[in-house]
Amino acid sequence: MKQIDADTKSLTTMSRIPTEAQRLEGMKAAQAVEAADPQGFAERVALIRASSKTMAYLKSFKGLDLNEQVVILASAMPTDALTGFTQLVQAGGIEFKVTALRNSWFRSEMIVHEQPLIQPQDLGSLPRCPSAWAAFWAWFAVNAATCGAFAPFPVAAFACAAGFAVGGAIIDFNRGC
Repeated sequence: MKQIDADTKSLTTMSRIPTEAQRLEGMKAAQAVEAADPQGFAERVALIRASSKTMAYLKSFKGLDLNEQVVILASAMPTDALTGFTQLVQAGGIEFKVTALRNSWFRSEMIVHEQPLIQPQDLGSLPRCPSAWAAFWAWFAVNAATCGAFAPFPVAAFACAAGFAVGGAIIDFNRGC
């Protein structure tokens, strides 16, 4: 974690394009998620596609199939979590910068703008309404749900790391109440 200024922190990670075996395993897991909840899956895909900044983040991974990245991200989080995540990205609370490196590696930087979307950690930021709980689940899902079968995918792997970084400065979950 790097402090950029009083209101901004960043986290940088390295990731690699998944192997063909990892890609197939990830797509198989994504298909299972879609089969279990086709309507929810379709809603999550629509959420991602409706967020220009989330789509820009996915497009920044040159050499990866954009549609597969949308599917993987839609499979990695429940709808309420993805809603909160895409809203934070779209609002500028979380910003991503991706650089393609040699040998199929990427350097990804997540920039967290703490004010006004992020506040210092305190008990007053615990969820107090349904939309606050959605934001909480976005934070939780980024920390946990994306770290499973989708970890070989740079988008999901960095989303997991992003959750740990955001966890250091608790999101003001109640901002939407």
